[in-house]
Amino acid sequence: MKRLFLLLVAGAALLFAILLVRAWQFTKPPAPAVAPATVSLDADAAAARFARALTFKTVSYQRPETIDSAEFRRLHAYLQETYPRVHAKLRRETISDLSLLYTWPGRDPEAAPVVLMGHLDVVPVAPETRDRWRHPPFGGVIADGYVWGRGAMDDKSSVLAILEAVERLLAQEFQPQATVYLAFGHDEELGGPNGAKRIAARLAERG
Repeated sequence: MKRLFLLLVAGAALLFAILLVRAWQFTKPPAPAVAPATVSLDADAAAARFARALTFKTVSYQRPETIDSAEFRRLHAYLQETYPRVHAKLRRETISDLSLLYTWPGRDPEAAPVVLMGHLDVVPVAPETRDRWRHPPFGGVIADGYVWGRGAMDDKSSVLAILEAVERLLAQEFQPQATVYLAFGHDEELGGPNGAKRIAARLAERG
């Protein structure tokens, strides 16, 4: 019995060693080459549109009553003016007064929809840090190859990139296969209770 056990252990060890060698020798087949899409873009104009969006002081404060709603509405108006095709072809809804939800109907109503997200709000600028800013936090300055301002990375960059892409696709008369939602909350920096959460609830109501 002991000899049989040792033979089984030795056999298992040999099999394991063979599997390790085979795994080490395995090479993944090369992925088929895909030619990258070429996109002609006026980068300076896109950067200027982005920079302008950074000048709106859409700041989320811990005390909601101190939020400047007018700044958010000015940003909404700017987006409507800057991306006319988006606002002509997509349905835009205002959620909780300051968040935006766009619906881009797809060709196949049975296809699972897609949600692209970003947020319109930014964190405050602490007064003691203002002298450490190379450019004014809400200046929307383009310098040294960068767009400078609060929200340049978090997260107006996402919002403007999505709108730039959709505007461009609409100019080419593109319609997505599945319905696409653009969800832009106004209080992500506070956890999104009145923005993303209520947008999600609105979508849930529609199944």
